Amino acid sequence: MSQQIVSLVVAMNNKRIIGVDNTLPWHIPEDLNHFRQLTLGKPVIMGSKTYASIGKPLPKRTNVVITRNSNFADAGIVYCSSLEDALNQFRFVPEVCIIGGGQIFALSLNYVNVLHFTIVDVEVSTTNAVFFPPIDLTAWQIVNESDITSKSGIKCKFISYAKQMG
Repeated sequence: MSQQIVSLVVAMNNKRIIGVDNTLPWHIPEDLNHFRQLTLGKPVIMGSKTYASIGKPLPKRTNVVITRNSNFADAGIVYCSSLEDALNQFRFVPEVCIIGGGQIFALSLNYVNVLHFTIVDVEVSTTNAVFFPPIDLTAWQIVNESDITSKSGIKCKFISYAKQMG
């Protein structure tokens, strides 16, 4: 049996900021389209703050929210009490996507075998910022990389990594 792909999909700036005040600190349609292409048809696993910031289930994906709040209920959402519970529940699915936020990313680093980074070339205030956790990329290999400039003029780099086995 082939190994399940556990991918992590994140946009961050050069200082590893992924959010400010529970929102994305930029609006880049090209990155949102990239995110959609990477996650469509797959379970997307997120924390309750990330789900609250999105505000509704993402269409054409199984939305999985990790929360310790047993009263948290929303139509179209699968709730799990831990990342391990979520990964176990979807262990027979070929690929699951971890989409945030900071705490979920930190918990997932031991499980993830594919990284999809969007590096956004924009300065953001660090007040109330959430950061992507530090990661050692020495065990990772770049499998895809491209640079874009959005219609709004913001430069982005899409980088995908695969964990080297062995």
